[in-house]
Amino acid sequence: MTSVRQISRRLVCLILFTTLITMSFTAFAGCQPREAGQQISKEDAATKVISTVVDKIWEQADQSKGLRVNQYEELLPKDTRVQPAFVPEGQKPSVLVCENSCWLFFIDEQPGAHFAHPVQIAVLDAKTGELQVIQAEWWPQIDGKAVFDNVDERNDPKTIIFDKAPSLSSKSQKLEELLGGLSRQIKSHDPCDAWAVIVCGYNDLPDTFDEDTEGIYSVLTGLGLLADHIFFVSPHTTHTGVDQPTSIANVQWAINQVAASADETDKVLFFYSSHGGVDILSCVPTSPDGGYISAADLDNWLDGITCDELTIVIEACDSGSLIGKYADGSYVAAEDDLTGDGETNRCIFTSASTDTSSYGDVDSAGDPNPGDSGSETIWGYVEAFSTALADSNSDGEISFGEGWQYAWDNDITRIDGYNTPQMAHTGLNINNVYNYCYRVIGGGDLFVSDGPADVGHNSYDYNSTDIWVTQNPADTDHHDVVSGMVNLVHVAVHNRGTTPIANGSLKVYWGDTSTATSWPGGDFHQISVPTADYLFAALGPGATDTHTWEWYVDPVIGLGHHFCLIAVADSPDDPMTGGPPGVTYVAPYDNNIGQKNITIIEDHGTGHGTFDFTLKNNTRQSDSVDLVVEWVGNPWGSVILTLPEDLSNSVKRGTIKLENLKITDVPGQKVPGLEVTGKTEARMIGIPLKPGESRIVSLTMRTEKTKPGQRSELRLRQEVNKTVIGAVTVRLQQVDPTDCGWVTRASVEAFADLALKFEISSAKEVNQLFAKAVSTGLCREEKGLLLILSQALSLELDIAKQIPSNANPEALKMFKSGLDDLEKAIKTGDIKAALGAQGVIAEAAKDL
Repeated sequence: MTSVRQISRRLVCLILFTTLITMSFTAFAGCQPREAGQQISKEDAATKVISTVVDKIWEQADQSKGLRVNQYEELLPKDTRVQPAFVPEGQKPSVLVCENSCWLFFIDEQPGAHFAHPVQIAVLDAKTGELQVIQAEWWPQIDGKAVFDNVDERNDPKTIIFDKAPSLSSKSQKLEELLGGLSRQIKSHDPCDAWAVIVCGYNDLPDTFDEDTEGIYSVLTGLGLLADHIFFVSPHTTHTGVDQPTSIANVQWAINQVAASADETDKVLFFYSSHGGVDILSCVPTSPDGGYISAADLDNWLDGITCDELTIVIEACDSGSLIGKYADGSYVAAEDDLTGDGETNRCIFTSASTDTSSYGDVDSAGDPNPGDSGSETIWGYVEAFSTALADSNSDGEISFGEGWQYAWDNDITRIDGYNTPQMAHTGLNINNVYNYCYRVIGGGDLFVSDGPADVGHNSYDYNSTDIWVTQNPADTDHHDVVSGMVNLVHVAVHNRGTTPIANGSLKVYWGDTSTATSWPGGDFHQISVPTADYLFAALGPGATDTHTWEWYVDPVIGLGHHFCLIAVADSPDDPMTGGPPGVTYVAPYDNNIGQKNITIIEDHGTGHGTFDFTLKNNTRQSDSVDLVVEWVGNPWGSVILTLPEDLSNSVKRGTIKLENLKITDVPGQKVPGLEVTGKTEARMIGIPLKPGESRIVSLTMRTEKTKPGQRSELRLRQEVNKTVIGAVTVRLQQVDPTDCGWVTRASVEAFADLALKFEISSAKEVNQLFAKAVSTGLCREEKGLLLILSQALSLELDIAKQIPSNANPEALKMFKSGLDDLEKAIKTGDIKAALGAQGVIAEAAKDL
């Protein structure tokens, strides 16, 4: 959609109105009358344009921005058509037609600014002296061929007839000097990889686009990103790191390479530097396979990338239009292409607003950083990684927020009011987002990550990417723990220091999912197969070691139980600190400890999921805690919390204060629920729990739409006096009801529980049958899968005969109906239908 404001801007700036100046004359002031048939000379034409048009523009202009006029050197023949090089899609171009031979002039109202920005294009009839002028935002094209489309042409003294320089000077600086000394990053391991797409969108040496893109490439390789994780598209194909020449197809190719490789624990940077306009980015428009990339197309391409954090940095005029933001601070949601349709993992930095232009290097009076290079705004983000001045919290790392702030503070075009950079983020804390995973810094330093954003310091994410669970040794994606079978718990430990670590150990513990836990203490139990402690003799600088434990989860713990995992690294060279005095849980205070506290609820088409978690006071002093319910991204549905009866009564009495929560009746429940009404977060304040005391709380999530592959996340955070003491992330992950992974995992748990409940041996055999299918990756083998389902059918028919008469009649009916459907599907060899039927059987088995 296009706002009234955008339409108005385009009417003014994108040549939707045309000023036609017709001036007939027979002589110039101070010149002799021209003889019949004599053409106006190049010099006389220039004089007239300056006196009748340019002088008036200069008088009324913001003279700090300068003014430059170029004259095309050759006389254009009759019937030549001149128009702006770019006209927005769906809009009719204004065209100047030479009635006779004519002279062409290009009036640049902001020389030094990147395009699009205000310009005027003029043609003067060499026979009659008539002058036609149009306002535009781009250089001209002559019968489809662009002219003055690069810095060299615009700076050529032979073409310049008027030049008032802006109050700035441009220069460049060697990237090696500026970016030298960056410390190296540890090579990413499976749970966290960093990727990047870099695009130089215009061939305009020696302008700033190549400096921007080559600068960020040097930054990323300096931070340790591997060359095969960076997809660099540039017209300068011989320059370091460039993979493909710039074209629209190759930009899409680069994005697709990352989309095919990145996963939900990874970090991705998309960096684009070029000219631009409202809702478009220039992509070598003079090339046969180039043109312009629309905001909508870019968003669609980026939507194909699965990652934990997507950082987008764009250098282009009017680039704020990609996120619907204007210089005066207004925001138009309907114009927000990059974050306006539900994205929850993006941080975006645009060099300009919808209605301002960006600039190359500007070093005017008052510039806080006159030694910079590249584009004035975006170069600050590049430079931030090489200066301690950008590290505002002095932790040795540069986050997206710190990079943005450094660029903002050092942008003289923003300070002088030429330009207003913009920033947007959805579902992420900008000060906890990084373009890299782990780095080497200081002496020997063991660490296990606290969460996807943790690069070696401490955080409150409670979702470590260094701890992940699989059931199949070949799998690298984290899954919920499956009860009734052996789970594989993998832990990675890093040495982010510059000296080796000797005689180290690694341990892993499990506990109940809780918004606050105590460790060490009774909340956690050590996993001990094959050994309790994994010992490593040495871990070199920048090295990573990974170990795997086998953990059989007894179904007696409970069907669909959710777990929290803690990993601890220790060594005499870098001992665990134990945290500050008075703290019963030390993960946020010691980077030797990491926690995995994410619950994945697989929804197979119902649009809802329910799980229980422990609410606990893990402090030693406070008699109450607060619970914060925080959306990850935009609200996507409804959330209802159901408290134990005593806490529910405290709500009714007003002992527990509510923010953005309302009391609501829940069908089938005696105790009312609390429905989240806030658009960002809701709070329960002053929950009366004594130190060490805990309660079980139930949470139901419902989505407004069901769509396989869709993910929705909610974060539950516990605080005491605004200090975080624990958190849980809940992900409702929608799957196809015939998804083999979900069906087989659900069958493992359901029949383990059924065997325990009714002591039916055939149920145990079905449990073991599907446990083997899960652990061997049988879902990839259609023939073997059909055999497993056939064996399961035989056993499940026997189970149906042994189910006690007092079992849930509705569940038993569904169980037998599923068996009929499974038998039919196996006879016809229909794998999809067979999986759907087995899913129904597993759900019924849970309810028996």
